[in-house]
Amino acid sequence: MKNISPKSINNNKPLLLWSHPRSASSEYLAQYCNHKNLLCDITEPLQNDTSQLHNLVSNKISFKVMPHYLKNNIVDMLLDLNYEHVFLFRKDIYRVYLSYSFAQSTNIFH
Repeated sequence: MKNISPKSINNNKPLLLWSHPRSASSEYLAQYCNHKNLLCDITEPLQNDTSQLHNLVSNKISFKVMPHYLKNNIVDMLLDLNYEHVFLFRKDIYRVYLSYSFAQSTNIFH
């Protein structure tokens, strides 16, 4: 699995970060995992399919999801996980749009 930071697992629950594009979710997740000393996958491992879900959950790896590309049945299953759930969003949708437009036009996403 790519972009997993090799942190040792402790008694903290892993984090499931629910977010939308351009919300600084990757940075939030990385900082949270670093602070809590958790395994972390900062990619969006369920974006294209759910094949990595078993590995993520069984290894207590923190990860993020963007609900707009998930099917309803997987959303229900994710909500039932024994994870800390955090919902991250930017209030100002105009700034989200500007950030996304800038990233698209410059091909700079981080």
